[in-house]
Amino acid sequence: MPHELIQAIRTDETLWSALVNLCDFDARWPTDESDFWFELADARSIRAIGGDASGGRYVLVAQPLPCEHSAIYVSSEGLAGTIARDIPTMLALLVTVPYWEDSLRFSADGNLPELRRAAAYLESELLAENPDADSQRHVLRHRLQLSPLQDPIQLLHAAVSASPMIVSRAEREACESLFGKFSIPPSPPRTG
Repeated sequence: MPHELIQAIRTDETLWSALVNLCDFDARWPTDESDFWFELADARSIRAIGGDASGGRYVLVAQPLPCEHSAIYVSSEGLAGTIARDIPTMLALLVTVPYWEDSLRFSADGNLPELRRAAAYLESELLAENPDADSQRHVLRHRLQLSPLQDPIQLLHAAVSASPMIVSRAEREACESLFGKFSIPPSPPRTG
């Protein structure tokens, strides 16, 4: 049975739509684990909890080890890693930092200051494109009863840094890290 928050999102059209539009998180995305092309290297069970528009999957480790983060994201391009310790923290992260995946892509191989710089730039881009983003976040936090995250970028960095090995089922090759090699150029030009 899915986590109660995921079930609430799946059955509430307003919540579902708000998370899809702001965070690109679709809790109604097909949840058939039989079509997973990936698995944990130690073969522990994982459950689907959602997806995104690019074909990425959000999964939960069914029986996490003590102190292990259990919310995992696997992109359609073969990048994978943990992003939060549990579903409430994952949802709080998605709502607070809806551009989390792009921030990681521009983290210069997981450099925390670069990750923070990318997140700050992407936050300004989000607010320029969607002036209602903060009010949408407030509504989602309230409706989902999400606790505020003290330092969401640090939490994301720590989660991705502690990722278990995720492998392709067919080739048994490790997926690449969610940390990207790129960094935001100094004083990037404004778009739009």
